[in-house]
Amino acid sequence: MTYMYYVFNFKPDEHLRVLLGNFDLMPRPSGVGVKYRVVTKKAFGFGKKHTNFLSSNFGA
Repeated sequence: MTYMYYVFNFKPDEHLRVLLGNFDLMPRPSGVGVKYRVVTKKAFGFGKKHTNFLSSNFGA
């Protein structure tokens, strides 16, 4: 079975977790399962004023 992932950048409260776990609310194609992931860690990127540019191993 294939899965469709929904990623949240915040921690869902108990009510939202119950809704997502017990009811089929999120859109998806038929025959495709659903999984949820909570990501609270900021991803590497080029923020304002290139904040993470020199913190990587580019050209190291």
